Parts: sequence; structure tokens; C-alpha cells
Amino acid sequence: MIRQSALLGALLIIMVACGGTSAASTKPPTTSTTTPAATASGQAVTVGKPEWAGSDGLLAVVVPIQNPDPKRWMASSPYSLTIKDASGSILAVQQNVVTLPPDGSSWIVETGVPVPDVAAVASVDVQLTPKMKSTPYPGPTLTIVQQNLGPGQNQILGSVKNDGPSKAGQIRIIGIFRDASGAFIGAADGYAGLEQGGVAACMTVTFQSSFSGDTSKRSPSMTYQVQAIPQLVDGF
Repeated sequence: MIRQSALLGALLIIMVACGGTSAASTKPPTTSTTTPAATASGQAVTVGKPEWAGSDGLLAVVVPIQNPDPKRWMASSPYSLTIKDASGSILAVQQNVVTLPPDGSSWIVETGVPVPDVAAVASVDVQLTPKMKSTPYPGPTLTIVQQNLGPGQNQILGSVKNDGPSKAGQIRIIGIFRDASGAFIGAADGYAGLEQGGVAACMTVTFQSSFSGDTSKRSPSMTYQVQAIPQLVDGF
């Protein structure tokens, strides 16, 4: 399932030769596990500590997750984020699905969550139900070729290459922003390759994803990290 706000799509296709020189693939930093979510095989999908930031009544929440299964996809697995204040009152609930390839790690990301008083947020409860799937689809290897901040530092612009061996039906683009101290200040979440019906091996597509979080903390000293995550192709 793809939220309409995330349909930022690919803007341009650039044909490239496989095996060419490109930047190293980006990977998210690891975060200590706080909650195990057992899979059918007994292996635990790890769920890390939630982080959040926001302004102007909109909140961004990220939760690191990892699929330790070396062979099976965690496919369209439902999750729920319950956002509470210090008294335990519920301020917002976000529900969606997330996909991870075998032996993959990434984040649950929710951006633009309506919370009238973002300063009142004291905790985020995470519930994840892993749906493990065996499939012959190998999944492609993706490489972030180029990335930069757009005007006003409110967008991540860049391009991602599919190094093969298979087609990428959709490519999820996630950006994590931190201030100079390493504190989380915002996130970006979108998809590339939708307008072309997928990204074939040996192709590069551009992407853009908008910042959501504490806009007052954006500055030249902030850092950001971008990850491209393959999604399962229809039919698998």
C-alpha cells in the first residue's frame, strides 16, 4: 500500500551500463533492539527505539527495523504507531505496512502526522506483525548514485541505480535527518520508479522526497542519510 503523499515518483530515466563505477550503497546505522516481533520461523524481526520530531502541528516518526531471515522477505507487514502524551492519552494513531528484503534493515517511517501540540508527545508505542514470504524473486541491488538537498533544505534530490539482477517494481526512498549533536530532527519518505512501471536492471532513475519534522532545526550543520529499498514485484 502506498500513501498518496508518498507518490513523489521518478522524474527522469537515464540509461547506464551495468557494472560501471558508482557510489557505494548507503545503509542505515544500527539501533539497539527494544522489541522482538517473532516470525513464523521463530526468528525475530528486531524493532528499535522510536524517534520523533515535528513542528506546526505535523510530526515525523521513525523506527529502525531489521529482517534477519536470510531467505524470506518480510512482505507488506502491518504496523501501528500509537502516539501518546505524558499522561498516556492518545494523540494520534498511524497504521500502514512495511516491506523488507531478506537480511535487510531499514525504518518504519511516518511523515506529516497531524498532532496539534507536537511538544506534548512523550512516547510512541510500536506494534509490528511480520508477514514472512518465500519467493523466487531475488530482489535487485540498489545504489544511491547521487544525493543533495534542494532549495531551502526541504527536499532530498538524487538518483538511484538498479544494479540487477532483477527488475525493481518500486524503490522506496527514505531520508533521515539529524542535527550536529546526532539528534533526530526529521525524515523524508517517497518512491521512485512508479511512473515508468518499475526500474529495469541497468537503469538509473531520479527521485525527490520532502522533509517532514522540526523545520526550525534545519541548518547547514545538519546531516542526512538516504536509503533505497526494493519492494516486491507484482506476481511474486
